Amino acid sequence: NIFGPQDTGIETANNVDGLEITDNEFVNTPSGISIGEGASDVTVEDNEFLKLSGEAPSLRPYATREEDLDLDVTDVLAENQFTTAAGVDAVDQGTHTEDSNINQAIYTSLTDAVDSADTGATIEVIEGTYEESVEITVEGLTIEGPNAGDDGDSGDRDDEATIKGTVEMDENTAIDGVEIVQDDGSQAVFINPNDPEEGDIEIRNSVIDLDGSDSFGIEYTTGVSGGLTVTDSLIQDGLTGVLISSSGDATVTSSTITGMEDTSDYPEGAAVKVAGEQAGNNALAVAGNTISANEHGVLLEDTDEGIAVDIDDNTFEIGDGSESYIALESSEDVTPISGGNVRTNNNFDTATTDIEDSEVSDTEFESLLVPVFGEGDTVQVGSEEELRQAVSDDPSERPVLAEGATIEITDDITLGEEDTDAINVAIPEV
Repeated sequence: NIFGPQDTGIETANNVDGLEITDNEFVNTPSGISIGEGASDVTVEDNEFLKLSGEAPSLRPYATREEDLDLDVTDVLAENQFTTAAGVDAVDQGTHTEDSNINQAIYTSLTDAVDSADTGATIEVIEGTYEESVEITVEGLTIEGPNAGDDGDSGDRDDEATIKGTVEMDENTAIDGVEIVQDDGSQAVFINPNDPEEGDIEIRNSVIDLDGSDSFGIEYTTGVSGGLTVTDSLIQDGLTGVLISSSGDATVTSSTITGMEDTSDYPEGAAVKVAGEQAGNNALAVAGNTISANEHGVLLEDTDEGIAVDIDDNTFEIGDGSESYIALESSEDVTPISGGNVRTNNNFDTATTDIEDSEVSDTEFESLLVPVFGEGDTVQVGSEEELRQAVSDDPSERPVLAEGATIEITDDITLGEEDTDAINVAIPEV
């Protein structure tokens, strides 16, 4: 059977037993299948629910009123076909004015699913593209995509549930196994809870793709008592990966953050950044991550009240345009390097050095942990300008060169006496 937009699909009476709903097509049907109270032995398989582009954006393909039905939304999602679908395992009984006794439901819109969810519910989202911004404001809500439990940079991930927009998270909420794409210069994930004294926020096994834009991956503006945890995720190709401008604790662990580039008037381009005056009196742990090809790895600006930082067991890799692994703005209260042996407790793809009183992105920093090119390392130079930069006496402009490093000149360069003198003074043993 085919049910069109003018139809309500299939609605059963109460107390039906032994019902099979199979091999039907529902096209832009406002309410596809609705199972009444007291139902038992119900099968819903091999149906197709189509949401045509630009039409009927808010559909409810499936709902059940029977609390103890031996058929849950996970079964229905797995055994039928949907254009997009977000299944709610516990519907808030006060949400629906006309259908107040619905217990489980599937929606084509993620926003509708969130709006209907009860406290502590889980929303299961299938693969597909959800072009909407979502506010996750339900206490204890978890959104699970098809890659829940799989690392964000794993090659074994299935097709993604892709949210194109901003996901705003409240306290005691979690995201697991989705992809968020943001390219409009705002945030992929914005954390600004209503009650910061309660709960925590988790982002797990997810991909945040900023698509080469001036967008932030995660912006944490108001702290929650239990802190923010980002784990086993991939954040790539934007302005800043994780921006912390709150007084709440944050942990970034077992994740990959890559391709952050500063294109703003402020120091950005960091995998993880603590944003100065708004932050303070909090603890930051950056542990077990791969921080690769960013302008800065961890960028710590001055804070009003200080910050305790643990940077441990990360792998730092430089790329084109990289300036520092770790940068600290002048502050007596921001002491991650002196607070622990950061140099030996992390893995760097070249040696590292501390540079005092350096300038990075027009902000004064007390010290930097920057890459050093030494034995076996090559710095490629293709112009007189690049060569002068390579041997500049300003350490914020040049790579740090140590004994055994090689400068490879890739194009014809004419050197004057001033240039050769600079080379001899700056790097006599290179």
